[in-house]
Amino acid sequence: MSPQFFAGLDIGQSQDYTALAIIERKTLVSPLHDHHAITHDLRHLERIPLGTSYVQVAKRVSQLHQDFNRIMIAVDATGVGAAVLDQLRAEIGYTGLTPILITSGHAQHCSNGVWFIPQKDLVAGPLIMLERGQLRIAADIPLRAEFTAEMLSIRETRSATGHLHYGPINGGHDDLFMAFTLALWRSRLFPQQPQQGALC
Repeated sequence: MSPQFFAGLDIGQSQDYTALAIIERKTLVSPLHDHHAITHDLRHLERIPLGTSYVQVAKRVSQLHQDFNRIMIAVDATGVGAAVLDQLRAEIGYTGLTPILITSGHAQHCSNGVWFIPQKDLVAGPLIMLERGQLRIAADIPLRAEFTAEMLSIRETRSATGHLHYGPINGGHDDLFMAFTLALWRSRLFPQQPQQGALC
């Protein structure tokens, strides 16, 4: 089966970076056994410079959308506002874009074109996949060291109300890691909804 590409876009605000990650999903079929294995390779990491307008962010995402053969993109819509999503949709279209709101809840659901995803569901998956050898990171990929440092810094904490939260220790960055988790989540939505973007 040919590979599929998926992207995650973590949109920063003010002094936070906007980050983009692209993964390649492959299905490996064994010729001797009636089973298959799925692997994910991290192919691209990018931090968009601070101060870049959302219009320019949308144009850059649109360029990569075309470069990777109309890649499907999951975008963290938490706190960015409808105007940013409208700009992305104007450049990419509805079917290529999957807006996500990250929650502290316990179950995923989709309403009015937006997916509500518990933070623990985004963060736990990559760590488990690394342990199982289902996730590979190219040695020469730009920002690899920064991505690895972010991933290793993620810690689980529990609030006074009992909600779990995942974030970097010492208030560091997590933009690259979160962009990656969004791409990985979108790949897991495939192939049940291969071309579905915001429609739900």
